[in-house]
Amino acid sequence: MTPTDFSADQLDFLSRFFGPGNKLRWDAFCSGSMSEQTRQQLSPFIDDLRQHDTSTLLPYVSETSPPLTTWYGLASNARQARALKEQLTAFVGPTWTDFTGQQASLDDLDPIEAAVKQYFAPHAFRLRVLKSDDRQEVHQQIERMRDLRDRHPDRKAKLVRPIGRILRDLEMAILVRNESTARECLDDLRSRGRLSAHNLTFLSVRILAAFERWTELRKLPTFRPLLDNRRPARVTEALIKCVYEEHFAEFESEGNVADCIATFTEKESNFGTLFRSRGPLNDPVVVKAWLLRAVSRADREQAQSLLNEIPGDHPDRHWAESLVSRLSPISVEPAPTDSLPVIDQARQALSNDNFDAAFEFLLQCEPTVDVIRQLITCADEIDTLTTTRQAVAVVQATSEEVREKALSRRVIARAWEHLAQPVTDDQAPSEAIEIPDDWHSWLRLLNTTGPWPDAVEVAQRGCL
Repeated sequence: MTPTDFSADQLDFLSRFFGPGNKLRWDAFCSGSMSEQTRQQLSPFIDDLRQHDTSTLLPYVSETSPPLTTWYGLASNARQARALKEQLTAFVGPTWTDFTGQQASLDDLDPIEAAVKQYFAPHAFRLRVLKSDDRQEVHQQIERMRDLRDRHPDRKAKLVRPIGRILRDLEMAILVRNESTARECLDDLRSRGRLSAHNLTFLSVRILAAFERWTELRKLPTFRPLLDNRRPARVTEALIKCVYEEHFAEFESEGNVADCIATFTEKESNFGTLFRSRGPLNDPVVVKAWLLRAVSRADREQAQSLLNEIPGDHPDRHWAESLVSRLSPISVEPAPTDSLPVIDQARQALSNDNFDAAFEFLLQCEPTVDVIRQLITCADEIDTLTTTRQAVAVVQATSEEVREKALSRRVIARAWEHLAQPVTDDQAPSEAIEIPDDWHSWLRLLNTTGPWPDAVEVAQRGCL
C-alpha cells in the first residue's frame, strides 16, 4: 500500500489526521521509519479508508506522557454510521471508553478533529480510552469487530421504497429533527438516479438548514449558483437564513444597528435573486432579513408593513423596532403614494424590485398589453401557486387580441408557459378541480372525490 493508492482528498485527510499532535505520523508510515509492528497494526485500518462501501476506525495517540489513545469511527453515509454505532456499542461501548453511542462533537480548533469534521461529519464517532492499561484490550476488540464484519459483510438488499415514500420519510425526519435518517433518505434518493442534480441539491440545502449547519451550507460548491437560479420557496428560505446567520446575526446579538444596515447595503449585490420576492415566506429570520433590506433602501412603507408582522411580545420585536427607528423622519410631507395612478404605483414597486406589491397593484389595473406583461413577469418571479392562479385567471379573461400581443415577446411567452403548465388541463372550467397547496387539502380532495387528474404530479411538485 503506497500513497498512490489513495485519492487526493484521502491523502489530505491522512496527512492531517496523522499529523502534528498525533504520535502516529503519516510521513513515518510512508517512509518506513515507523516500527514494523506498529505499521502492520495500522495498515488494515488505513486500507479501510480506500473502500467507499465500508466504515473505518483510526487511532489518535497523544504525545503526552503517559500517552492517551482515542479512536475515531468514520463512516461515509448515514447507513454506514448507524451500523458502525451498533458495532462499536456491542464490541467496545462504555466498558473501556467514554463511548455511549453519541456522535462526536468535534473541535474546529483541533487540527485533527477539524480534518475529521471536514471529511466525515456528521457520520463520525469518538472513543476515548479511559485507562492506559485498557489500550491493548480496546485494540483487540476493534480488530475482532473488523474480523466479524469481513466474515459477514453488510447485506444491502432491502425492500425498494418508492421515490414518493422516501421523500415523505425525508420530510418527516426533518420534522422530528432526525438528521441521520434525513441524510440516509437523501443518500437513497441519490443512489436511485431518479432526481435531477438540481433537486438533490435543493434537498441537501434543506437538510443542512434544518439542522443549522450554516458553515457546511455556505461551503457547498453550488451555493453561489443557487443564489441566482430559480429555486423552490423553502430553499430560498434556507439560503436567506444562512446569509443572515453568516453576515447579520452577530450585529443583532450586539445590538449594532448602524453596522448591520451598512453591511447589508454593501453586500446586497452578492445575494443574487434572494430578495426578488418574499412570496409566502414568513419565517421570523426571513422577515428580519427583508426588514433589513427595506430599511437599507429607506422604504418606510414596506418596513412598517414588515414590522407589523412581528407581534409585540415576540423576541425579535425589539431588534425590528431598532432597525425601523433608523429611518430618517420625514421633514417634508411628500405627495401621498395612493394619489398616484395604480399603474404608476405598480411601476414604482417594480423599480424597487418589490414584485409582491407590484403584483397586487397590477391586479387592480385594466388588463392592457403592458399590464399583462408585467403581471406575468411578477407572477413568474414570485412563483407561488396563489399568484400563479390569479395571473392565469386574469390572462385567460382578456381578449384574444390583447393576449396575443402580450405574449408576442419571447421572454414573456416562456414565463407564461411556465405559469400555465401546472394549473391548466383538458377539463372544462366547470369541471376543473381546485388544486390543493398543502397535504391536508390534497388528502381531503382524494378522500372526498376519489382519484383525480394529475394528483400524483401535484403531490410530486409539492414535495419538491
